[in-house]
Amino acid sequence: MARKVSLRRGRSKRAQGVGAAAVLGALVAAWGGMLAGQNSRGHDQSTPPVGAGQATVTPPLARPALRRTASVGDNDPVLRRIGEERLGGATKGTPAGGWFPAKTADRFAPPVVAERLPLAPGTFAHRPPRPRIALIVDDLGLDDDAFEAVLRLPGPLTLSFLPYGRAIQTKVDLAKGKGHAIMLHLPMEPLGEHEPGPHALRRGMDASAMSREIAWSLSRFKGFTGVNNHMGSALTRDAAAMRTVMHHLRPAAAYFLDSVTVSDSVATAASAAAGLPTFRRDVFLDAAPGRASVVEALGELEAIAAAHGFAIGIVHPRATSLATVGAWLATAPERGFDLVTMDDLARLSGQQVLAAATP
Repeated sequence: MARKVSLRRGRSKRAQGVGAAAVLGALVAAWGGMLAGQNSRGHDQSTPPVGAGQATVTPPLARPALRRTASVGDNDPVLRRIGEERLGGATKGTPAGGWFPAKTADRFAPPVVAERLPLAPGTFAHRPPRPRIALIVDDLGLDDDAFEAVLRLPGPLTLSFLPYGRAIQTKVDLAKGKGHAIMLHLPMEPLGEHEPGPHALRRGMDASAMSREIAWSLSRFKGFTGVNNHMGSALTRDAAAMRTVMHHLRPAAAYFLDSVTVSDSVATAASAAAGLPTFRRDVFLDAAPGRASVVEALGELEAIAAAHGFAIGIVHPRATSLATVGAWLATAPERGFDLVTMDDLARLSGQQVLAAATP
C-alpha cells in the first residue's frame, strides 16, 4: 500500500541544511585546493543538466524535495545542450563534427580522487538506520575523458549511457567491473529546439516508429538494468506516448527512473501503471554551473536522505561537478550515509523501501 510522507520544513530542518552545507563547503574547498596543486588545467565543458523535482518509488511514495528553487527545464537557454556548447554545432539536426566531442586530454584534472580528506563533524553522522544515497552520472558515452574521470570516483555509482555513444559496451564492461550499476539513458523530445540526439522518441510518432526506435536503443549495449530519460520535457508530458514507451520497456528493464526534466511529467504514473518499478530523482546536483551550486545541492540531497531514509541524485560529467562530488563521495560513508546503486534500491521490496523512507 503506497504511503505519502510529508517533509516538515521547520527551523530544525533548515538548520540541518545550513550545517550540512557548511561542512560540505569546507570539505570541497580543501579538496579543490589539493586538485589545483596537482593539475590546474581542468575546465568544465560537459553536457549541462536539466530540471529539479521529487522522488518516488514503486509502490508509489510521494516525497516533496527540499529544493525550493524554481525548476529548470531542458529547454532553458542557460543550459546549452548537445550540439551547442559541448559539441560546437547547431541546436537542430546533427551537430557539426558529429555526435562526439573532440578529444581534450587536459580537460579533466586527474586524479579526481587521490586520498581521503580529514573528516569534519557530520551533521547526520550516526543516525540509525543509516540513510541511503544513490548517485547517478548521466549523459555518458560521448566523451572518453569524462568516462575515465567518472571511473576514478569512489563508488558504488549508477552510470547512465546514451545509446548513440561510442564503444559503449567496452565502457559498460569496465564500469560493471568496478561495481557500478548501469542504466540506459533513453533520449526523448524536449521542449524548445535543443536536440536530444539520433533515434530520440518524439511526439507524433506512430506506435510502429516508436517501437523501432526503442528497440534500436535497447539493442545498443548489454548489461543495463534500469532506464531513465535523457531530456524529454515534451514527451514525458504526453500520457499516450509514455504508455507506449513503458509497454516496450517493461520486458527489458528492471525499473524506470523519471529524471523529472519538467515538473508535470507523467512518466512516473505511466511506468507504475505498466507494472514497472518506478523512481523519481530528488535533486540535480549541477542544475546550475559551479562548485557552490553542487555543494548546496549535496546538502539538500543529504537532508532528504536523512529525513526519508534514501535519496536519489543526478550529476553530469562536468569536470567541476565530478571534482566536487569526488570529495563528497570519499567521506559520505564515514559521515553516516550508505552509498548505494539504483539496482540496490530496486532490489528492496516495496515494504522495505517504505519502511526505510518513513522518518
